[in-house]
Amino acid sequence: MNYYFFPQILGILCFATATGTISASQFFLFVAVTSWICCLIWIIFYMFTIREAINPNLNWIFIEFVVTAVCALFFFIAFIVQLAVFSYVKAVPENVAGHETYSVKGRNIAAGVFGIFNFGAYCAGLFFLFLEHRRGTTM
Repeated sequence: MNYYFFPQILGILCFATATGTISASQFFLFVAVTSWICCLIWIIFYMFTIREAINPNLNWIFIEFVVTAVCALFFFIAFIVQLAVFSYVKAVPENVAGHETYSVKGRNIAAGVFGIFNFGAYCAGLFFLFLEHRRGTTM
């Protein structure tokens, strides 16, 4: 079963709201984009039934479980770092079309909150994959 559509949407929100001005935000963007690409690969595997076509006696559910666990772990680290760094940053001035705005801090905190939601979505997918793995499903 495919559990990757909700993390895909949240992943787009994560890297749409984060800005790469500080190294913590760059790490957050790296995790969001890498996880998004991994999810996209799994969606393609499901859409075009590549898993069934290849079938070299691999336990696909376990492989998917490991990939989802790694993505969830990295999102856990990334959203903690993102929120920890930007909760102590003073309002960073940003010059947009000659007007100085202070939206960088708010956008990055929003990205961290979306990271929490994405972590929750990955954990939910991880739980359902664990149930499938326990049932003995391999495809």
